Amino acid sequence: MLTSIIKYLLLFFLIISSLRGQDTTYLKLNLVEKKLPFGLTEKIPSQYPEVAVVLSGGGSKGIAQLGILKSLEEKNIRFTHLIGTSMGSIIGGLYSSGYSISEIDSIFHATNWNDFFSLEITDRRELFIDQKITEDKAIFALRLDGLSPVIPNSINTGQKVSNFLNLLTMNAPLHVKKNFNELIYDFKAVSTDLVNGRSVVLSKGSLSRAMRASSSVSFLLPPVEIDSLTLVDG
Repeated sequence: MLTSIIKYLLLFFLIISSLRGQDTTYLKLNLVEKKLPFGLTEKIPSQYPEVAVVLSGGGSKGIAQLGILKSLEEKNIRFTHLIGTSMGSIIGGLYSSGYSISEIDSIFHATNWNDFFSLEITDRRELFIDQKITEDKAIFALRLDGLSPVIPNSINTGQKVSNFLNLLTMNAPLHVKKNFNELIYDFKAVSTDLVNGRSVVLSKGSLSRAMRASSSVSFLLPPVEIDSLTLVDG
């Protein structure tokens, strides 16, 4: 009996002495502020690995990529960069601006995309009187550069798409002041230089214009001029 008590006492003192000999280590995280919609911020570790999500095009079928973002949210998988081209640039730009997945989904399903990419007929209410008279008499209109006819580079002026994107970015929870890395994610829109065929990455300036340039499908929408570059669908 006495032997057992002595063993337990020795074991107790050994445990106490080992605990006293250990140094307490404190884990310190370097936190940085991450912007959230409506002027809110949250503290996140600065040492998160940089992960990029890339969204492709595909027209209306590209809307299915919302499911990818939703899955990442549900799994709490963090990423820092969001890159998109064509429809992917519109989804990425809106998501980076603070729109939720459900909001983007509702906007897309309420939008008549065929109206954006069809032959555009100008509303008579937007015409001047002399233009209305000409339109009533003319079978078709042809622009001239001097005596040479000007062949349109697309079937649509793209004004409806531009207005649509401008309205969405103006109503977004977050706005770009200079660079797209000011948004929730470091966003980049990929387009193509029509002159040399090289890819152009847009990361600053007008967000709506960058999305518009990245989604300028040849012959459906005209190219977009940015910094002396003629840009089309990436």
